[in-house]
Amino acid sequence: MRNPIRKLAFFGALVAALAFPALSAADQAAAAPIVLAQAQPQAQPTPQQRAAMLKQWLQASEQQMRAYEWTETTVVSKDGEQKSSTQKRCYYGADGSIQKVVLNQAADEKKMPGVLPLGRIANRVAEHKKEEVTDYMKSAAELVHKYVPPLSGLIQQSITAGKMGMQMLEPGRRVRLSFGDYLKPGDSLGVDVEIPTNRLLAVAVATYLDSPADAIALDVTMSVLPDGTIFAARTNLTAKAKGINVAVENSGHRRMAQ
Repeated sequence: MRNPIRKLAFFGALVAALAFPALSAADQAAAAPIVLAQAQPQAQPTPQQRAAMLKQWLQASEQQMRAYEWTETTVVSKDGEQKSSTQKRCYYGADGSIQKVVLNQAADEKKMPGVLPLGRIANRVAEHKKEEVTDYMKSAAELVHKYVPPLSGLIQQSITAGKMGMQMLEPGRRVRLSFGDYLKPGDSLGVDVEIPTNRLLAVAVATYLDSPADAIALDVTMSVLPDGTIFAARTNLTAKAKGINVAVENSGHRRMAQ
């Protein structure tokens, strides 16, 4: 120990041994997986795994939603002019289907633009045109409820047919799962999912009424109730060729009295 360099090395090794004692063989074996797990990034779910988690979440939310009632407000517009506004009380019936009770309804009774009051024949033509638009509007509004909320069974049909795809929208944050031929041949249901939690964020639908030439787009914003139940907060349907827009808003969710 007369050599000062060797003496310094000895004391350095002693301090290190006291401060950081050597692990036993068993401790080293237990710690190894932890170190390895920290070194390797966690594998992300595959598209099929994400779809499976999505279906489970939809099924759970559908069951939880049966305990709620809410208000559905539907506003139909033509060329930017509001034509009707309807509010309905919605809840699940004993048979498992959604029941709807109309609360109020206001319809615009104005004559169709461009139709002049030139006698009884002109009035009949005006009424006929108005009925045609109304029927189309009703069909468009009904179409919303065939896509919203998404049904796990139809999603599975698309997966089985090999029509599922995935697109990264925001790396590490948001991904879109797409399901082709979801309800009709040639349509597409896109589901935006939050990557860390796999929570459903939004739905985008490209579909049509009578033929693919009659294109319709749906944009749906999803929301979550305090118990984790997901629901369609707002849906916008656009039939560009017809100048028709249908906005459906679900709000005022409350638990039904037992």
